[in-house]
Amino acid sequence: MIEVKKVNKSFTLFNQNNAKITVFKNLNFEVNPGEIVALKGPSGIGKSSILKMIYGSYIIDKGAIIINNKNIATLSAQEILKPRKTVIFALFWFISVI
Repeated sequence: MIEVKKVNKSFTLFNQNNAKITVFKNLNFEVNPGEIVALKGPSGIGKSSILKMIYGSYIIDKGAIIINNKNIATLSAQEILKPRKTVIFALFWFISVI
């Protein structure tokens, strides 16, 4: 259901001479239908960033995020609304309930 393939994500710190911080490089994982997973780790490791990339509110630098055979990383701000309201919303609602 969710595939994260070779995802790179960095942030530019505009208030610090445009310093660039690489958060993920070649991040890969998949979550199959019926699977339950947990993002676990210390504060600042990138758990929320992963969720925001899947939700589509963080744009990735490189790679693909596939949900139901559609690469959401290539969708425009308008196009991401439909999967957010259906598939992605259901995933995040389930996560918040657990």
